[in-house]
Amino acid sequence: MGNINVGQTARLRCYIEPNGSLGTNHSGTIADFWDVPAIEGSIDLKVDPKNIEKKYLRQNRDQWAGMLRGIGTATLSFEVPWFFSAIRSASGGSPAAIAATPTSKLLAAWLGGCALGTSMDANASCTASLIKTSDYANAAEGCGVAWKNASGKLEARTVVDIDGSNDLTLDQALSAAPTAADIIYRGIDLYLADRTKTACTSFQFILSGVEYEEDAWLLRAGQCLVAPTLTLKNGERPTWKFTIEFAAYSRIDAVLLSNSNVTYTNVNEVLVSDGIFTAWAINTAAPITPVAIKTGIAVSECSFDFANSKRIPITTPGGVGNVAHYMVVGDSPKVTGKFRCPWEEDDQTWLDLMVSQGKIALNLQIGSSYTQGCGLIRVAAAEITDWQRVTNNGILEQEISWSAVLDMMHDTGIDTATELANSPFKLYMF
Repeated sequence: MGNINVGQTARLRCYIEPNGSLGTNHSGTIADFWDVPAIEGSIDLKVDPKNIEKKYLRQNRDQWAGMLRGIGTATLSFEVPWFFSAIRSASGGSPAAIAATPTSKLLAAWLGGCALGTSMDANASCTASLIKTSDYANAAEGCGVAWKNASGKLEARTVVDIDGSNDLTLDQALSAAPTAADIIYRGIDLYLADRTKTACTSFQFILSGVEYEEDAWLLRAGQCLVAPTLTLKNGERPTWKFTIEFAAYSRIDAVLLSNSNVTYTNVNEVLVSDGIFTAWAINTAAPITPVAIKTGIAVSECSFDFANSKRIPITTPGGVGNVAHYMVVGDSPKVTGKFRCPWEEDDQTWLDLMVSQGKIALNLQIGSSYTQGCGLIRVAAAEITDWQRVTNNGILEQEISWSAVLDMMHDTGIDTATELANSPFKLYMF
């Protein structure tokens, strides 16, 4: 009997195929692939050779017409922690952009929109909700910023307006006003790009097992035909699950590969703790001055569903496996979600908002450590679609469901603001 391979993935590497390079074999430049710190046991690869039965007329009932070799596809799924950047960009002069993380690269190829920010110095006369800076060119309407408060913790916010005098208006006030020379940190801005304008990027992976000479695969021309899943549980690390379908796959020459020990870079991890969940009502007549509903909401559960933020293949007789490129589907809402919080005495807040169909904004900050970084999930405009009375370990709670709409918390208008500003949801990583 020959050697039996061990079914264990030892290394997973990714390359983002740029616009116009769908499925182009890039394994000859192995240095361009970066290692994906996928969670052990979560990786699953399925290949589909697409054998098509010929179905010719048979003269004998037991005869078989044979098979025709079709176009093979593959599906790869894995789970990865939501890593925050281990590098914060410095301020002053020509600051360097914050470094991307493995998770931000994966999310950017799915969402289509990504910007790496550079930090700024605060000028004098800042207020808690208005940042004055000479480096405002390093910001954009809809971008994320963070400030380290007197306790050394990061407070993450969104810039909703930039005027000609270098003033940045924040979506909600900081705990105090920054002073001159304080660093206003920029991070990684991830957002859903316009489905008609987004660049046609795609995934290319190399998966190799411990017996990499026998178990090494090249997966090309891939994209998220099923939207990634974000898992948030209090006290645990947030994770993303990706399921990517590829238009082409093949065995790869093991000479190119190495399963030597890998040192993952820029992979700071945080738990769903030391954060804050806030909500406020949007005044449609003055969208950049929302009215706070509650801050520090004690949510026992919180979820975000991106089911409609998936991509579909544009097919053609040519292309790679009959795929020309991928684009975001047009279904809406692009993101929905739920959260649970205690039902306090005489609290009609969420039920009344559902009845009135008022617009609300939601921010979930995960972590606040300057050393470990933090993340901010931003839904700048949403409508409550359902309200239910529920119990959790004997505590009476209310479960609120919502659907996101285009961001209206800026004053340049939906047609003239950037894709970053308009996006119905944004993910910031600091």
